[in-house]
Amino acid sequence: MRQHQTQKNQGDLISVPSPEKSQRPFSIVFLAAVFLVLGIRQLVRFILILQHWEMLSFLSLAVPPEVLAAISLGEGVVELLFVWGAWSNQSWSKRIGLSACLLVVVRSWGELLLSADVLRLQTRWPFQLLVTMLFLGLMLYLFQHPTSKKYFENQS
Repeated sequence: MRQHQTQKNQGDLISVPSPEKSQRPFSIVFLAAVFLVLGIRQLVRFILILQHWEMLSFLSLAVPPEVLAAISLGEGVVELLFVWGAWSNQSWSKRIGLSACLLVVVRSWGELLLSADVLRLQTRWPFQLLVTMLFLGLMLYLFQHPTSKKYFENQS
């Protein structure tokens, strides 16, 4: 419960809430920041796909522009939904966040496997695997951190 301190101002008593530390742990703030950046990136990508639709339609892509647009929009919405849910401590936000992690990994590997030629694939997959392991390891650590668990258990 918030403690109030009183302050005398021109003969009147004014109740001012005392400053409290943020209720969000650093792990939640960091997760929200990461997924905010990723979500905005995907929505910008969606807008760019729409802007260059005619050009993309004429290219011989492994994935049609419709699928690229749907993936970008879907992933961006899920990531921003997690940001909103985590920031406002919604009960479903942890599940959405873990789903967003899987979406990022599946999309990035799908892009690598579908868009790269054989030589590029042979040279990039070890780096992609390293980045995937680091990303998933960090995200799972942050989701399982004691302060995050406590935060997600105290849902509004």
